[in-house]
Amino acid sequence: YDDVFITTSYALAIRDEKTLIVVVDVSDAPRCEAPRLLDGAENVVVIDHHRRGSAYIRNTLLDYNEVNASSTSELMVEILQYMHPGLSIPKLEAEALYAGILVDTKNLVFKTGRRTFAAAAFLRGENVDTVTVRKYTQPDLDTFLEISNVTKNAKIFEDIIAISRVTDKISNSDLVISISADQMLNVLGIEASFVLYRFDDGSVKITARSLGEINVQVIMSRLGGGGHLTAAATVIKDAVSLDSVEKMLTEQIKAYLDN
Repeated sequence: YDDVFITTSYALAIRDEKTLIVVVDVSDAPRCEAPRLLDGAENVVVIDHHRRGSAYIRNTLLDYNEVNASSTSELMVEILQYMHPGLSIPKLEAEALYAGILVDTKNLVFKTGRRTFAAAAFLRGENVDTVTVRKYTQPDLDTFLEISNVTKNAKIFEDIIAISRVTDKISNSDLVISISADQMLNVLGIEASFVLYRFDDGSVKITARSLGEINVQVIMSRLGGGGHLTAAATVIKDAVSLDSVEKMLTEQIKAYLDN
């Protein structure tokens, strides 16, 4: 795969009017890995399972957005099977797709349906090694200890919400706060969890997770973010402090619960 992954600058250099750009697992242009590639692009395909935000990509050749799907991996498997019946997928790519389903469904627990298990069964039949896939998402010891610190500092709000902060600078911040939010859902009685992290530029990221009864996508969208029912996030620019952001968050949570 050495020649598969390229830089944004190289992609911009080789793009022309015939280039097909396929955007997966996101539909908002600013959230793409390389938003500049979309500027003036004539052939764009979007495949996603998140709810659209206000900045969603328009003028597409194909916009396949299925919010009821468990994951974009599930959609990709269905598209591949439809386009090439009897297709065999290389083991490494099958494991990557399988990992995508497991991550988005919390190991086939949340937001699953018949289509989800059909896609997982197909990938399992492509010689997927489930132990290897599990290792893809296992944290190292330092990351594990950072996750433990975040979950240890959690506070309970409105009896069913867990909120925690990352008070120190950490490596792998996105991984730490995502896993921490997932872990807090393992506490009996907790329906949703939120983790706050302040970046060096002063902005604060909030990562949200839910068991499904509370729609964290709605709460995050009110704070300028997005996602879907059980997993969402936002970034508050020019935040004054973590205290002020947490107050904004709790106000939005209370407003949501009171409706």
